Amino acid sequence: MSVLNSNVYAIPFNDLTNGQTTQEYKEIFERVFNSGRFILGPEVERFENAWANYCWTKHCVSVANGTEAITLALHAIGIGQGDLVLTVGNSAPPTVTAIRRAGCLIRYTEIDDNGLMDLEYIRTNPDILSNVKAVVPVDLYGKRINAHSLQDIIKGTGIVIIEDAAQAHGSMSSSRAPGADVYAACFSFYPTKNLGCFGDGGAIVTNDSDLAFKLRSLRHYGLVSFYQNTHGFNSRLDELQAAFLTHKLSFLDRSNHFRLQVAKLYCELLNDLDVITLPNISVEDNCHLFTIKVADREALRNHLTKKGIQTAVHYPIPSYLQKSEIELSGVRFQLKKTEKHCRTIMSLPMWYGISDDSVKLVAKEIKNFYGV
Repeated sequence: MSVLNSNVYAIPFNDLTNGQTTQEYKEIFERVFNSGRFILGPEVERFENAWANYCWTKHCVSVANGTEAITLALHAIGIGQGDLVLTVGNSAPPTVTAIRRAGCLIRYTEIDDNGLMDLEYIRTNPDILSNVKAVVPVDLYGKRINAHSLQDIIKGTGIVIIEDAAQAHGSMSSSRAPGADVYAACFSFYPTKNLGCFGDGGAIVTNDSDLAFKLRSLRHYGLVSFYQNTHGFNSRLDELQAAFLTHKLSFLDRSNHFRLQVAKLYCELLNDLDVITLPNISVEDNCHLFTIKVADREALRNHLTKKGIQTAVHYPIPSYLQKSEIELSGVRFQLKKTEKHCRTIMSLPMWYGISDDSVKLVAKEIKNFYGV
């Protein structure tokens, strides 16, 4: 099996059209078009109510994208210019971009074996919380941070938790959804997410009514009715994307369950390879990505590419080692686990509808590479 060209793979990393028909979305488009309402109308309200309910929260405020969800959340809380925020370095660039856009300074902390913020590291190094105003833990690969434990660590400090839940649609921790046990959780609905629209989109969920009120004003220029209480943003989810998301939400649990079965099959097929570190899969994960860790990542990726199998890396360079971040921070962070994680992490094909045969072929070619 060979690659037809550089952009066509026999087994792509993702297939966003699998298991869906154009007809169902044509009907949604016609409904929204015929309504004549395209911004902040009934479709947005319907989706916000549905997503808040799904996340076990009182409020959902939709915005233009997941990056701005974090920025607006920090801004609404009053965290901004010169304030210190604690986060991790192995996330995608949007996490840091969002914090910087709010005017904040950043301190990085270590990650655990799952790639999540290492709570034990924070617990045993309490000085890392010195002068911190907010913690932005990142839910990665479909696994959610243990927010209850993080709350215990920061209790009495006045620090707020803004959860980056961009990869955690439907994920749980101790049977709690993102946003249910933190001040606010921020989602992206970028097309590749487990719940993705056909473009950009985002949302903040919270149980704090005052925060939700401020966010609704901030996303719409800072207006309350026709009065501009503050200078805000233009950051709104449009009616059409909201309608698509409401429809896709109806089968999110089914999609997540399918991904879990795919992840289990990968683990079953690759479990006998001691040169690979497999992810710790839980029934509470949404299995957004299936990530492995290998010492010879690029060689393995090149082998799979030649066999027509597309892979990805989430993410190869720690945020604090990016040129833009070094120039801004002026600090050289050194986090050994984070840097080893970024050197070895690798994502295999995973999407709703991928066939067992495709998964088996990926596993077979990985074994062939290692001579097994």
